[in-house]
Amino acid sequence: MAIDDYLNLVPSQHRQRPRYMATVEAVLRPAEGVAGLLEAMRTLFDLDTALGAQLDAVRRARGPEPASAYAAGRRIFLLE
Repeated sequence: MAIDDYLNLVPSQHRQRPRYMATVEAVLRPAEGVAGLLEAMRTLFDLDTALGAQLDAVRRARGPEPASAYAAGRRIFLLE
């Protein structure tokens, strides 16, 4: 949700007060930046789109593969 969407939720009796609106916007502005950062991180570390260092981080977070999964993947690779 954009900041304007939240500003539109302010009751009409407060909308005419410029300091109130400036305070609400000042509080919401950092939250918008954090939301954008979290969205960017989500796409960077997505398994379908991760590359290089991001993919390595996903692998480290996931942990080692079980030996049976590695062997099954190797068999598939050899059959192709």
